[in-house]
Amino acid sequence: MLRAAETDIDWLVVSPPPVFLDDAPRTGRCRAGDHRVLPSADGTSGFSYADLAVALIDEIESPKHHRSLTAVAT
Repeated sequence: MLRAAETDIDWLVVSPPPVFLDDAPRTGRCRAGDHRVLPSADGTSGFSYADLAVALIDEIESPKHHRSLTAVAT
C-alpha cells in the first residue's frame, strides 16, 4: 500500500533481525540491505538495541533508502 500511494512523503520501513539481545553492547557495525532480513556477519541472527538505534539515527541524518523496506543487521 505504501509503494502504491500517490504521495510525495518519503517513507522507510526498517526491518531488523527477529532476535534482539537485551544486554548486547553496540558493535559499531551495521549493514543495510534490501527487503530481506540479513543474517549477521557471524551467521547469527542477534542484533543489539544500540546497533538498531544507531542504524535509525544514521538513516535519519543521512538518508540512503527511500520509499522502501530495508533490512538491517550487524
